[in-house]
Amino acid sequence: MAFPNLIAWRHPPPEHYKLNIYGSVTSISGLAAGGGLIWDSNGKWIAGFTVNIGIASPLSVELRSIKEGLNLVSRLNLSNTLFETDSMDIVNIFNRGTPSSHPLLHTINDCMLLRRSCSSHPFSFIHKEGNQPADLLAKLGHQAPPSLHILYHPPQEIIPLLLADDLSTPFVRKAL
Repeated sequence: MAFPNLIAWRHPPPEHYKLNIYGSVTSISGLAAGGGLIWDSNGKWIAGFTVNIGIASPLSVELRSIKEGLNLVSRLNLSNTLFETDSMDIVNIFNRGTPSSHPLLHTINDCMLLRRSCSSHPFSFIHKEGNQPADLLAKLGHQAPPSLHILYHPPQEIIPLLLADDLSTPFVRKAL
């Protein structure tokens, strides 16, 4: 018998920021959107974004979301930033490298350059249950006009999730 795991978001260390990213593709239409948010070490919202991308593959959506998040980190001149995503493919691409024949190499290289400008920290994996605010921002991206939307204040519907994460409230991840 498998037991469920408890998953909780963790604050970044003092004087650090954390960028949480989520990419979403609807299974029926293939429409894609992404979202992300930047927190400080006190669990305070710094900024966030949603992006309605149109039709795209899951990996290209994750990369576009990361690129938009890294651009935002760079624009805000935030150093010491940690990165979390629920995509193990993304974690592996950024932490282990990627072959020069990869079809998304140009976007990956753009992201690598942006990342170097704001942090030397590796990408970390977080289960979807610990990344719920970014997941909700991606869902909101599906409802937004096709473009990037920078959010300097959190949308009302995300506030309960932000409070839960700030308190490191665990969420159940069912064992597979």
